Amino acid sequence: GLIFDYTHGLFGLSGWRWLFLIEGAPAVVLGIGMLWFLSDSPAKAKWLNDKEKAALLRRMEREQKAAPQHKSVKVWSEVFSRNMLILALMDLGMVAGLNTMAVWTPQIVREVIKVHNFSSVGLFTAIPAVAAFIAMPFWGSHSDRKMERSWHFAAPMAAAGVGWALVALSHRPEVRMLGLILCTLGPLIAQ
Repeated sequence: GLIFDYTHGLFGLSGWRWLFLIEGAPAVVLGIGMLWFLSDSPAKAKWLNDKEKAALLRRMEREQKAAPQHKSVKVWSEVFSRNMLILALMDLGMVAGLNTMAVWTPQIVREVIKVHNFSSVGLFTAIPAVAAFIAMPFWGSHSDRKMERSWHFAAPMAAAGVGWALVALSHRPEVRMLGLILCTLGPLIAQ
């Protein structure tokens, strides 16, 4: 929101173009920088000492020797297997939820708070993402402590479904905002 408000017209570019340039620049710079920083094997990693390199190479050798030798399978039978279809549907639900949130949250927030300037909408739009940012490490560590994954995936996705129902069916702004938080939390902490 602030980028829209303060950069619009700067050097003849509209605010949305500045938004893409400013938010995309770090990813481009880091992506190019990684070409020189990352290596293709532990033996070539400049940031590891000799002892760490040797330990990693030994572990990789052990894992390769211990890996089961797979028999040849037909690709299409694997693609349409029950487990693959379940995984694909789960991923579809997560990705659809996240993409829907990315596209529609600003419009929903604008309607909820009844303010139309970009800065205010942007700040309120950040609330669900901040809630997810705070919850993710706790949910992940809880899943690790319990050594359980199924319910730690299913429960947040169910909460996201409840969140979408609240957003769609409620007319109260605070209930709709709670729904947006649940919609964002669900797919992000289920990962």
